Amino acid sequence: MSRHGIRTCLAIGIVGLLGGASVRIAGAETREDAPWPQFRHTNYVALLAEGGAPIRATLGCTHHGTYEDTLVYRLINSASEELLAGEVLPEETRRVELRPVTPGLHVLVLSSGWNVATVELGELPHAVVVKRDVPLQTVRRCERLYFYVPKGMRGFNLFVSASVTGEGLRFQVFDSDDKVVIDEDGDFDAERKLAVTVPTGADGRAWSLAILEPRTPGMGLDDVMLRLDEKLPPYLAKRPDWAVTFGKRRHP
Repeated sequence: MSRHGIRTCLAIGIVGLLGGASVRIAGAETREDAPWPQFRHTNYVALLAEGGAPIRATLGCTHHGTYEDTLVYRLINSASEELLAGEVLPEETRRVELRPVTPGLHVLVLSSGWNVATVELGELPHAVVVKRDVPLQTVRRCERLYFYVPKGMRGFNLFVSASVTGEGLRFQVFDSDDKVVIDEDGDFDAERKLAVTVPTGADGRAWSLAILEPRTPGMGLDDVMLRLDEKLPPYLAKRPDWAVTFGKRRHP
């Protein structure tokens, strides 16, 4: 199976049953300041379009080094249908608008190769899909991403790595009361398994994590790969309420 087919199958496994959609795509524009978070390689963003709300996305592609890879984006439903697909050149943005015929869960696939992809979705609830076999692949800092810890969970693991020797990070985990429970710093060249204990009363709520510049001398922050424990719902969101909304959904 081709890489395109593999990515399509992964996306299909994430979304629910969806219908078609009407699409409007605006022309490419020159990039301005990059929104956060910043993705590299292939990532999946889940979207919830309810009550006839349109999906409006601003997609960007930025050089990272000397690579000329473009951002290839696709929106896929559970019937293996591409509702839209396109490409963004480096240092450009593209605005996309889609009004789903059938509301519900969609997945936007972002494949930017060695360059950086960004997406802005406004107030539409969305979350990055992250599982043990589907990592978040990002560059630079992510000040806060939220995830849902289900009721009754007493512990979970997070798996973090930085891809190159000399690159590192500071990785923090915050409980549901915003208390720091993990604060690791240094060289993550080998993947670290971080065990987190869930105190009584902290389950059934949103937790969060941060990927920051390392304090260790001589190290810098660049590529980071993060995987969630299979026991956790496979979503990282910008907002705690979105993390709860996605986390309480039926998921693979």
